[in-house]
Amino acid sequence: VFLDIDGVAIHNLSTLRHCDDPVEFPSTMDPKCVERLLGLQQKYRFKFVLSSSMRKTYKTIDEFKEEFASAGADKLVFHDNWRTPSHSKLHPGSERSLKKWTRAMGVPEEVKSTKYWRGHEIKEWLELNSTVTTYLSIDDSPDFYPLEEEQCCRIRYGLAEGGIAHTRQDWVDAAFEHNFA
Repeated sequence: VFLDIDGVAIHNLSTLRHCDDPVEFPSTMDPKCVERLLGLQQKYRFKFVLSSSMRKTYKTIDEFKEEFASAGADKLVFHDNWRTPSHSKLHPGSERSLKKWTRAMGVPEEVKSTKYWRGHEIKEWLELNSTVTTYLSIDDSPDFYPLEEEQCCRIRYGLAEGGIAHTRQDWVDAAFEHNFA
């Protein structure tokens, strides 16, 4: 399971997030969100791969786990190849944000402009780890292209509304059932 952190397990914002506006991200994981992720991991028996932009901050998965151990993240099980490749500091987000980003960068507004979106980084990781054939991406952002919709569990407004612990559980469970049952 490709795991974004901001908006899925970190969510201490008081206002709704706009994809194209910068926000000051909180830095503490919600133990309830980690507990929910652990429950899903135990039920469906998968390993996590960090797809969050936070993956660039940590040299090892142990550093990441230590940083968030107080929330229980040290109990999460990660794949040996624990993070997706990262090719850009930019995170274009929504289609509206993509248009703003491509204009600012002076590049055409084409699907190719999405080459740095998380979906492409996940696809690259999957090509490098061809034994992984079943996957799901959990994220609060819509930048999944070119992944198929059924491989994505989007936690809408996760930063403002409490992450995965407070998202409709039946909807989250259905995404996991579809991909791992």
